[in-house]
Amino acid sequence: ALQCAACLRRIMLGRDFQPRVFSALDYPPEQLAYERALLLVTGAREHGRPPETAEPFYERLVTLGGLNLRRLRYSVAALGVSAAAGERHCGRDFDVALAAQGGVRVYPRLECEHDYEVPFAVWTSGVLAALREQLPA
Repeated sequence: ALQCAACLRRIMLGRDFQPRVFSALDYPPEQLAYERALLLVTGAREHGRPPETAEPFYERLVTLGGLNLRRLRYSVAALGVSAAAGERHCGRDFDVALAAQGGVRVYPRLECEHDYEVPFAVWTSGVLAALREQLPA
């Protein structure tokens, strides 16, 4: 996920976006109320749990909720999630929580386990086109 986030940043810079990249460990979820856009790239541990560094962010955003995210446009890329039925998928949980708190999904969530390079490239192209269309300069 970290490599994909770094790649996404480079692509965005080349397309005249001004991205800021944060680890979930260093970013307070309450700050999302003041953001215009969020592209959340996450990995997952066994049983679809969030990475250890994302647990506090996950707890606040998903479990506690209650944020006002009406101005936020977002999309989620969930890499390494298990497809086993009944398991918790942190990417899906993030997506649902963002929408439930008023966020507007600008592009469908990406979920893939392995060989994510091509799907991630397609998601990146689609989400950046959607952001360009939906967010005024």
